[in-house]
Amino acid sequence: MAYFTGSIRSKVLGMDTQLNLILPDRDQLEEAPLRVLYLLHGIAGNSTSWTRFTSIERYAQDRNFVVIMPEVQRSFYQDLKYGLSYFTYVSEELPRICRRLFHIEPIRSRTYVAGLSMGGYGAMRVGLSRPDLFAGIGSFSGAVDIRQIARETLEGGNESLIREFTAMAGEGLEVTEESDIYYLLDQAAKLGPAKRPKFYISCGFQDFLYSMNTAMKQYMEALPLELRYMDWEGAHSWDFWDRSIVHCMDYFMEDEV
Repeated sequence: MAYFTGSIRSKVLGMDTQLNLILPDRDQLEEAPLRVLYLLHGIAGNSTSWTRFTSIERYAQDRNFVVIMPEVQRSFYQDLKYGLSYFTYVSEELPRICRRLFHIEPIRSRTYVAGLSMGGYGAMRVGLSRPDLFAGIGSFSGAVDIRQIARETLEGGNESLIREFTAMAGEGLEVTEESDIYYLLDQAAKLGPAKRPKFYISCGFQDFLYSMNTAMKQYMEALPLELRYMDWEGAHSWDFWDRSIVHCMDYFMEDEV
């Protein structure tokens, strides 16, 4: 395995930004099909979080995954109303950069996106918006209901959070259809079976986002979508996410074309 950490120039963001990658040995890539996983961090983390707090490098080596871990600050993977265009960066520019710099030519049937908490929302938003690129989407303890989060932020009266979300969504924290996972799920359900991504969702019984995730599970089960939902004893913690990423990667590898 090779591990890259460094800065890349993003034209979309207009600045250098941190990027971490796990790359299987080139000989291994030649012997087995390439798998690519975009792995997204949470609101309190950064591009190093997954390698610092889990065994993702070992899991990637065992399963022949390239793992791409970008940096998006506390953006909720949005094109901010007053700020930088992180959604466009992750969903459009970053795949192009990885092709050019690291010679990663992904095959849609073996390309995936996953993340935890804020990154779980980001994975759903990016993956559902780019079903042409991603065959699988994973969300662990995902903050998946952005409308509920915006409403609770306003009702909570935390001025710091309100300012932060105003930068993301504007005054009144208006959530667009394109940012609403429920709307995007409805759009995905209209695609042909071969064009729909499959989904892995997990959340711990003690997680403060548990009810949000079970509500989304129930909604998805009424749609023609392929979902594997798992829950067990656990909180909003790295112990839970470390187990989740193993289950998710193994699920992605099932029925590969």
